[in-house]
Amino acid sequence: MTLGDYADETTADTGQAPWSRLANTFTGSASWTLGVPRSERHAVGESAQRYRLTGPHGTCYDHRIAQVNGTITADELRCG
Repeated sequence: MTLGDYADETTADTGQAPWSRLANTFTGSASWTLGVPRSERHAVGESAQRYRLTGPHGTCYDHRIAQVNGTITADELRCG
């Protein structure tokens, strides 16, 4: 499953155009063994989310986090 939320805003009240941009994306998948005794069932899952926010004058926030089977595999803060 992949979900995304995106927004852009531009205003021009002062001759310059301040702006902001938001991008939030999530990707995940999960599966399990069905039709076997509980002790033999196995579940696996992974997901990743990236949240990016950019604003006027070069301000930014960019965070990506990912997990596999409940263990964090990436936790990155960056701008770019």
